[in-house]
Amino acid sequence: MSVAEMRTGTATDERQDTGTDAGLTLPRKVVLHNCSCHTFQQVIVALVKSLNMSTDQAEQLAWMVHLTGAAVVYEGDVERCELIASQIEAWAGPGSTGLPLKVTVEE
Repeated sequence: MSVAEMRTGTATDERQDTGTDAGLTLPRKVVLHNCSCHTFQQVIVALVKSLNMSTDQAEQLAWMVHLTGAAVVYEGDVERCELIASQIEAWAGPGSTGLPLKVTVEE
């Protein structure tokens, strides 16, 4: 499975948007940023619940975030990315600090 497939569950494809001059819109990326206020388990559960991915995939992404400071956890159209980002931010599970996970939507 490619990295794009791991992040989205499907292969990334070119998306068309008739509202832009070029006729194409760039896919957006949901980026999860590292912080010291959440445990690995909290991040993994948030990714599993928000993205419906396996625990193994979520753990790999959590390690990428930890080691590099941030990682793309989803790619897609802007509306879906904003929804996913809000779901990840809003997630508060057992032992949560009450602070949101730091997530951005980027081009």
